[in-house]
Amino acid sequence: MPLSRYDTRSGRVESVAEFSDVLKSGVDRCALYGITPGGELILGLNRSASDLFAVEVNFY
Repeated sequence: MPLSRYDTRSGRVESVAEFSDVLKSGVDRCALYGITPGGELILGLNRSASDLFAVEVNFY
């Protein structure tokens, strides 16, 4: 699954990232949240689609 960038001035499409290997490694979901000013991608990866029915947390 590629991520591409479209240059409106030139009409050129440039491949920015490829997520096929990430998705084949057990990641259920890969979401692009943004791009930093330096051009780095901000991604969210979900490695488990399990349901959580109850949890108990004790803070000390």
